[in-house]
Amino acid sequence: MRAATDPILDSFRAQFRQQVTELEDTMGLFAAMVRLPERQFDVIVLQFALDFDTRTTALVMGICEATVRSTRRTAKRRLAADMGLDVDEDTDDEE
Repeated sequence: MRAATDPILDSFRAQFRQQVTELEDTMGLFAAMVRLPERQFDVIVLQFALDFDTRTTALVMGICEATVRSTRRTAKRRLAADMGLDVDEDTDDEE
C-alpha cells in the first residue's frame, strides 16, 4: 500500500509547496502595496488589477498620462525595493 501511495503523496507535497510559495509571494506583494502612497497604490490597482490602460487610468484619476506613467514607474521601483527585487528599467513600457 505504501509503495502505491508514495508517488501520489510526493506529487501532492510538491504541488502544495509550490502553492504555498506562490501564496507567500502574493502576500508579500500585497503587504508592499499597502505601504505605497495613495496615488501609487491607485495606479497599480487600476493598471494591473483592473487592467486599465494608461489613458483610462489618467481619465479616472483626473491626471495626465505622463503622470500615470511616472507614478507607475515609481511605484514599481518601490515595490521591487520593498520586496528585495531588482527592477529592470526597460520593463515599464510607455503606452
